[in-house]
Amino acid sequence: MRALTKLKFLKPTFEKYIKLVLIVTILTLFLGFSVALGWLLGNVLFFMSLSLKNNYFDFILTMKSFNKGLFFLYYLASLVVLIVTVGIGFLVPQIISPYACCLGFVGFKFFVLLSNIFGGEVF
Repeated sequence: MRALTKLKFLKPTFEKYIKLVLIVTILTLFLGFSVALGWLLGNVLFFMSLSLKNNYFDFILTMKSFNKGLFFLYYLASLVVLIVTVGIGFLVPQIISPYACCLGFVGFKFFVLLSNIFGGEVF
């Protein structure tokens, strides 16, 4: 968990969201193991995507000139992470729920939206 908190701009929100992810994972175990695994996989791949984006922007802002090749590589890596999120679920739906995987991937965005709407006190 400490490795993911290197994303300093998200630290307070991230810590609250990790607690929510763990609670939702425990609750989704009652719906089935594939739903819980899909939820966790979606969240893990989302944070991989967020870390990739953070590292890319840190790197690109320190460059003297824009490199189209690096932008294409970043875009391709982001697309692969998104496709892997949904693709694994649809390839083996009996093990990983693709819908829970998609919800896990966009769950943090909804969490941030709701916390901003309700004044930062969602959880």
